[in-house]
Amino acid sequence: MTINSETLLKLFQLIIVVTLLFSVEHVFGVEDAEVSCVENERAALLNLKQQLLDDYNRLSSWGTEEYQKDCCRWKGVGCDDQTGHVIILDLHGPSDSFKPLRGYISPLFELKQLEYLDLSYNDFSGTILSNISSLTRLHFLNLSRAGFGDDAIQDHLGNLSKLRTLDLSDNSFFMLKILSGSLVFVY
Repeated sequence: MTINSETLLKLFQLIIVVTLLFSVEHVFGVEDAEVSCVENERAALLNLKQQLLDDYNRLSSWGTEEYQKDCCRWKGVGCDDQTGHVIILDLHGPSDSFKPLRGYISPLFELKQLEYLDLSYNDFSGTILSNISSLTRLHFLNLSRAGFGDDAIQDHLGNLSKLRTLDLSDNSFFMLKILSGSLVFVY
């Protein structure tokens, strides 16, 4: 029995999802956590929400009265349970139906502690990715089917030395050069 690359890819994605579910469950499962999100990161997330068109209320938990003080409890946001820094931002759209977020993502580049960023299955056409190089702690980046244009993405990923997984599939990026010797998976 041989395993083809598509099966291997699906298995790897399943492992990442399960790992993240356990991580997010740990982060969100603490009822009386003493650490809440960092205020300037909360402000950056609220600014991001204002910059996005969210026709399907995917970000409805962001800034609601119940969760107003702690962005770590917002859907798609995960924080370090020691420091309160936002380390996970998962804004992937549902792949089974097209309900994209649209708009400008520049406020997310203020989240300097991000380790995991998933913007897949959205429509960020016209968005400039030049500031992505400021997210030097990223180890996972998924921009697949995110509607990014011909921005020369390879020119902006050089500082991401911790990046291990990069998914740029189904975008119209112009030729991708070798980015980093540390990359384990590139899609």
